[in-house]
Formats: sequence, structure tokens, C-alpha cells
Amino acid sequence: MQTNSQSNPQKNYPNTIEADTKNHSIIANGPVSKYIKMLGEDESLNTVHENNRCREEDLEIITLEAAFEYSANAVIISNKEGIVKYVNPKFTETTGYCPHETIGKNLRLLLAGKDAEQKYNAIGDTMMSGDIWRGELNTRKKNGEYFWERVTITPIKSRQNVITAFLVVKEDFTTQKEMERKLKVQAQQLIETKLKAGESDRLKSVFLSNINHEIRTPMNGILGFSNLLKIPELSGEEIEDYTDAIITSGERLLNVVNNLIDISRIESEQVSVVNEEIEICQQMRTVYNYFKPEAEQKGLRLIYEKNIASDKLIINTDFDKIFSVLTNLIHNAIKFGDKGNVTFGFSKMNNCLEFYVKDNGIGISEKNKRVIFNRFRQSSETFTREYEGTGLGLAISQAYVKMLDGKIWVESEEGVGSTFFFTIPYTASDEINKMDIAYLNQ
Repeated sequence: MQTNSQSNPQKNYPNTIEADTKNHSIIANGPVSKYIKMLGEDESLNTVHENNRCREEDLEIITLEAAFEYSANAVIISNKEGIVKYVNPKFTETTGYCPHETIGKNLRLLLAGKDAEQKYNAIGDTMMSGDIWRGELNTRKKNGEYFWERVTITPIKSRQNVITAFLVVKEDFTTQKEMERKLKVQAQQLIETKLKAGESDRLKSVFLSNINHEIRTPMNGILGFSNLLKIPELSGEEIEDYTDAIITSGERLLNVVNNLIDISRIESEQVSVVNEEIEICQQMRTVYNYFKPEAEQKGLRLIYEKNIASDKLIINTDFDKIFSVLTNLIHNAIKFGDKGNVTFGFSKMNNCLEFYVKDNGIGISEKNKRVIFNRFRQSSETFTREYEGTGLGLAISQAYVKMLDGKIWVESEEGVGSTFFFTIPYTASDEINKMDIAYLNQ
């Protein structure tokens, strides 16, 4: 037996084993195995049995160390204080840190990342309690790049159930995480697309119902009152009333057709800006005279406010589009107003003219403020609407204001009223600026 033992010298093993019979332990001297202690149990084993067992355990430890060295995942071993004692080649490949840059450092530094700080307490509590911690960390490489890892931290315990070290296994799953993120984005986009499709279908149904109502109602008025005019022996007053009704219905029908044509031309980008010099105050008085009868017919008072000193303010702009915007806003103010005043006007604000239309109508909810400038949207979108309209006026107005390099917005409170504002660029002469400043300071 002694001869056989000498024929297999200890130096043939890559890792050496030292037997400590006093402390009943076997100590391996490799970079991994030196932190794994295997305690002996039988003090009466003879030398041969002890040597044979050492060699068997040595082979097991070498196999275990090779598993760490060639592991597809990054492996870290630290002592019980969290000081790193070993990192495998995959760790260096993944993070860019060499062994000499990590061994002797605190384990916490190797787990540093975007969200690690928030998890350190939980990780530390789990480690010291002797339980296994599993989680995902967005950690940082040596070059500063962040990547995602699945991390498992396992305590290594002695036979006395005392923690002697920690084994950390880290799996890079950045590609999978990115795929999961993309799948979530795509799923969210599909949900949003489905919701938009449903909303689009609903708006389409409401719009078709509105168009049906907006075309059929004036057409019925035109046809109905035209037939009434055939009745013989009508009084002059009746003929005048029926004729007015036909004209009103025709104007309403023409407005619907014009809106549909305008929105179609806007969508196909067939609308261009044609600037010309106009006298804005005169044009605003024309707007006032145009809408005054309509306001009075509904019992409202139409007020035009001129907040500048000059009576002849010349501007270079496309007034057809300004007129269209004012027409839509004032018409809506009269339509939704049941009492009080409808006030419109403009003032000079820095390098622009700010127009406004104010009413004492039903107001607009916070929810509807976000959608009323969208096409086919109205404050009331039920099939039994109280107010007429296609829901295109504000969308057209917004498009025209943008063409003029301006902005449009609304301030409103339900039950109190609304004020619509829009701006167009304007630069006045020094003389007009001085007149306006003096006028505003009065």
C-alpha cells in the first residue's frame, strides 16, 4: 500500500490537498477550491483511506472549479464580508473588468447600476439571513455601458451552518430584456391602435349621423317651404317668412358643403396663403355688421372692442382665412349662447395681433377642451344633439391659423362661458406703437 501511494505522487494533481487531521478538514489550494472546506467526520481513518478520500475529493473540487471557469454565466465568489475573492473568465468578458481590478473589492461595487442602490438593503438582508436572493439588476460595465443581468446570490455555509462565503451567478439577458421591452411597446401600440380604431368607428358613425342631419334638415326646409309657396292666396307676410326660411336653409346647407370642401382641401394640402394689405379695423366692422342681426335674433348683444388707438391699421395677411376663423368662432358663440353678450375684438401683443371671441354660453369641460379642435369632434357627440354643426369649424380654424403662423386656444368654464383666442404675426411702425402705448395708458 505504501508503494502504491508513492507511485502516485501529489504533484500529479493540478490542485493540491492538505489534510488537517487535527481540525478534521480538507483544504484545496485552487482559486475556487481554497474557499470550499470539506469537513472530515471520522478521526480513526487510516492514512491510506485518508489519502484515497483526499484524491477523490480533490477530483470533485477540480471538476467544480472547471465548471466555474468554463461557465456560460459570470461567477463571483466573495468571503462572508462581501470582499471578492474570485471571478471567472465570463465575468471579465461580460463586464470588461479583469480579475486584478475586482479581487479585493467589495461585492457591492460589482453590482452597481441604475437600480441597484434601491435593492441593496433587500439584497443585504437576504444574504445575511442565509437565504438565496434572486433578482434583475441593470448593472454597469467598465466602459460605462449599462446592461441587464439576472443575479442569484447564494450563501455558502459550513457544516456548522455558518456562512463562510457567497456565490454570485450573473446571467446577461440584455437582448431578451430589449425584446420584452419591444414586445410591450408593440402590445401597447396594438391596444392603442385598437382603441383608436374603435374611437374612429364611433366618430365616423357620429359624423355620418351629423352630416345626414345637417344636409337633410335644410333640404327638407327648402323643399317644404318651396311647396308652401305654391299655395294660392298667400299673404305678403307669409311669402316673406317662407322665403326667409328657404334662404336660411340654403345658407345652412351651403355652409355644410363649404366646410366639407374646405376640410378636404386642407387634408390634400391644396390650400395656399394669399397675403395682401388690408385695413383690419374696417374689416372687423364688416364682421360686426354681418353677425349683428343673427345675434339680435337670438336675443344676444354683439360687441366689437378695438383695443388700439389707430383707426387705420394696415396689415399684410390673408384676411379670407382670418374672416373664416372669426366666422366660425362668432357663429359658435351665438349658437351656444342663450343670454348676455358675444364680445369680439383684437389687441396688439408684442409682435402679433391677438384676436378673441367671448361668450356667456354653456362653456366647455376640461375633457372636451383637448378634443374640440380635432376633426369631427364637438362638445356634444351624442346622436340626439341639441346643437347643429358638423364638428369641422374649429378644425378648419386651427388649420388656417397655423397656415398664418399663429396659435389658437380656448379658456372656458362650464356654465359660465368660453373665450377663444388666436394670434397672427404683426410688426407695426414706431408711430403706431407710440399711439397704442399712449392709448392703453389712458
